[in-house]
Amino acid sequence: MKNIAFTTVAILSTLALFSGCGKKTETQAETESSLPVTIEKKLAPETHTWYAFTQQGMEAVDLPQNAPSQLFRPWTEAIRISSTGSSVKPVEGKPGSMQEALVPPAYATVNRLGMLVFDGAEPKLIKDPAVFSNSSAGNLVFFGDTPIFSMYKNIFFNKNDASSSEPFLVKYDRASGMCIPIVSYQNLMLDKNAQITDFTWNGVEWVCAVKTQGEERVIFDYIKWTPSGDISELAPAKNNNLIAISEAEEDDFRSTKLPVDFSLSPERLRNLLQVIPDDFGYHIVCYHTSGFSPVTYAHGATDDGFGGTALLGDTYSMAIFQDGTTYLSGALFGKHIIGREKAVAFRLPKLPEGYVYSDFALSGTNLYVAWEEADFYRTGRSGFLAVDLEKVLFKN
Repeated sequence: MKNIAFTTVAILSTLALFSGCGKKTETQAETESSLPVTIEKKLAPETHTWYAFTQQGMEAVDLPQNAPSQLFRPWTEAIRISSTGSSVKPVEGKPGSMQEALVPPAYATVNRLGMLVFDGAEPKLIKDPAVFSNSSAGNLVFFGDTPIFSMYKNIFFNKNDASSSEPFLVKYDRASGMCIPIVSYQNLMLDKNAQITDFTWNGVEWVCAVKTQGEERVIFDYIKWTPSGDISELAPAKNNNLIAISEAEEDDFRSTKLPVDFSLSPERLRNLLQVIPDDFGYHIVCYHTSGFSPVTYAHGATDDGFGGTALLGDTYSMAIFQDGTTYLSGALFGKHIIGREKAVAFRLPKLPEGYVYSDFALSGTNLYVAWEEADFYRTGRSGFLAVDLEKVLFKN
């Protein structure tokens, strides 16, 4: 196993690297509004609703800046949407409800609070203090159509508050509405001061970066592991003989995380964003519905950190940049094809200075986009924007 020691300076550098998207540079602020769109007019008020998170849950607000004030906290400790995922398989709505048709659901992990469930109806926040209150949640992926996410405790901000019996992977069980641990740190032979900061899963193998807090330094190790059988059926108490663990090299992990040149991205993504000028630099994190870990693609020079998120579904392709510029082509659930020759492009409502859009999820014709008040590696207010694409794109 390869060990790499990090000093405090290196820790702060890493924080800057991973939180750079939260702070706009002058160049970024000047260029982000120049992304081309096909629908120039602003979204009408009746097409969208703002939601903000509180310490107790969430509430509708008129504007993000009018949400209840929140102390700025490191992003690992703040209440915020930390990851999202959209499913392929529809689920049946409740009889007699406004949404009885089969609708593919979507999900979002809300750090320190619980799981957001989107299924074409009102967003539902499933609070689970036992799982979420003491650790950071994120990295939502799927096994089949079962959402699975990871838990991570930043020892730097939570000294003397760790245990190897704590969960690493948790599944959301839609039938019961519960978040259920499936793999613990102990199952992976890690001690109480070790935390998995990030991972990549390709559907077969998990490659993880493990950070261990020592007395004077931080050490990174790397492991690979594979479960035998259906990972969603694992449980910490019975995993000892069901997980094969091996050492990994740093390059095994880094090779899965380094940005790939945009020319090598899926053809559907290239077609979706073909209207963006060749000399415009950005990075785009590409997810698939009911998919595994995403891949980041770099288009031109990306020094200013401007970027966005893309989602490739079975019948549609969508991308949203952090300034709210949105591209869509294909057929949303139950709708005809749009953007056949060129993507439909519009802008979400402009956020105040210091706020950014981040991850998004799609359920039927309902779009949910995370927003947050960002200051370097810290987050203040946060929430999400719910957009009714039926009214935006199909009303006429």
